Amino acid sequence: RGVQLTSNQFDFSLTNRKALKSGLIKSCKAQGVIPFASNPLDNGLATGIYTSSNPSGSEADGRFQYPLKVLDKWAELHSVQEALAVRVKTRVQRTSMEDREFRGYRGPPVSFSV
Repeated sequence: RGVQLTSNQFDFSLTNRKALKSGLIKSCKAQGVIPFASNPLDNGLATGIYTSSNPSGSEADGRFQYPLKVLDKWAELHSVQEALAVRVKTRVQRTSMEDREFRGYRGPPVSFSV
């Protein structure tokens, strides 16, 4: 009693959106409570490490972190993550190469003495 709630922390990720569906986030905003999402990678499920084609996440013990039924549900998300990772890697490599080429044109850095 007499204590006002200022924030509320709850699990929320690409694979766990219960707080959004239940209205928890909307209620927090309506009452002036700051919503804090925790566990944004949902214990690895939202990382794309554990997929239906790699259910053990390449762990040496080969145990499945999640049942295949759960991983199959998120197959489309994992596919998009893989495609995005390839595009980002290509972009980073291209930018790095362009940067190296650009540095070659301006020569070595100049130092000034005071």
